[in-house]
Amino acid sequence: MMKTPENCLICGAAWHGGHQVPGEPMRPNMRVFYECGSSISYQQIGSKEENIIQVLVKNCQDKER
Repeated sequence: MMKTPENCLICGAAWHGGHQVPGEPMRPNMRVFYECGSSISYQQIGSKEENIIQVLVKNCQDKER
């Protein structure tokens, strides 16, 4: 299980909204948004017994990096 990050994993921007609040468990294939414009989601890969997930982070618009 992945918990919702408080900040963007790329630039550290604050949480902005989405399906869950920071610190709470994320649901697969549901997105969380950050002030920099990025979104984070994850999906289960393989069986649940393998417990392998793929984390998707996209659209970070942090201009200072």
